[in-house]
Amino acid sequence: MKTIPKSILFLVFAVCLICTQGLGAWIIKVGDQEYATREFQDYINLLRAQGGSEQVKLALRDVEDLNIFLQQFIDRKAVLYAASKAGYTKKNEGLNKAWEQQKEQLFLQFFLTWQIQQVIGTPQVKEEDLKGFYTRDISKGQGKPWEALADQEKLQVQQAYMQMRMKKDYQDRLEKKYKVTRSPKNDDFYVAQVEGTKIKLSEIDDTVGQELAARGVSKDVVAKQNPAMLDQFRKEIRETRILLNLVKTEMANLKFTSSPTGVLAEAFLWESFLLDRYLDGEFKSKIQVSDKERDEEFNRNKEQLKNQPYDQVKNTLETFIRERKFQQRYPVFVSEKKEEIQVRRNRDELSKIQ
Repeated sequence: MKTIPKSILFLVFAVCLICTQGLGAWIIKVGDQEYATREFQDYINLLRAQGGSEQVKLALRDVEDLNIFLQQFIDRKAVLYAASKAGYTKKNEGLNKAWEQQKEQLFLQFFLTWQIQQVIGTPQVKEEDLKGFYTRDISKGQGKPWEALADQEKLQVQQAYMQMRMKKDYQDRLEKKYKVTRSPKNDDFYVAQVEGTKIKLSEIDDTVGQELAARGVSKDVVAKQNPAMLDQFRKEIRETRILLNLVKTEMANLKFTSSPTGVLAEAFLWESFLLDRYLDGEFKSKIQVSDKERDEEFNRNKEQLKNQPYDQVKNTLETFIRERKFQQRYPVFVSEKKEEIQVRRNRDELSKIQ
């Protein structure tokens, strides 16, 4: 029941393409906004820098691939244009306040993903590793056996395993560079320190409570019914917090935010933040989910939900159904916006990069 984050849908990463000849002539006009060759080339290069597939690496030389990326670029700019006309701009004080609250975390996630691709790369994966990961960390011995999974399900397990491995390898690398200490007990006031920055148990518990509440579960209930599970959850949150503190330290030491890549990243992350807010407010929040749809989803996924009571998972089910409807309806939404906004292509300039 995983969904694709909007941040991934909109390819929220950016790198600077070194160029001394300015942005170049415009290739796309969205309303009264012009976008030049250089800006589209930056878009392609950010995919290449993120360790993309061979299709991405050859994109500038393959017309078919290039047209796919060009269409994504146009769609993004068209929705951004619609968002600006609806008041989603830097002049909106509420948006600016929310941006300042989230900016650091968005930067950390951007930098983490970028560094993992640049420093760690894609690990070699064996089937026995995937099988062990699935049995230990996903099914926990209660779901279908590995051999019974469909190819698409195995691919999802592989993607989750690779993300976990790459994060762990990167964290191990940073822990050799910076000083990290962990408390041997889960109930100490400070559970860890990273380069002198202390991580409090109260901070971990706040995060645990918030994440459980988002799933419709009370932390106090879990503490009484399954304290071992709560302790494991605390350890996972602690390790996530340690990793983010390590990333923050590394990002500061590399002066990433003031680098050309960091400056481009901030502009791109701001755009994506606006897109998320606009789509949530003007589109996704208006998608209705009926009781019948929730019931049907619950019955289809009882095994995956591990027999959790309906009341505990109904909010999660509603979010999942709404996200699925969003994914299905988004292409139509974009098409409608492009019909409202004049989108022009400069064929002469586009032919030079195709």
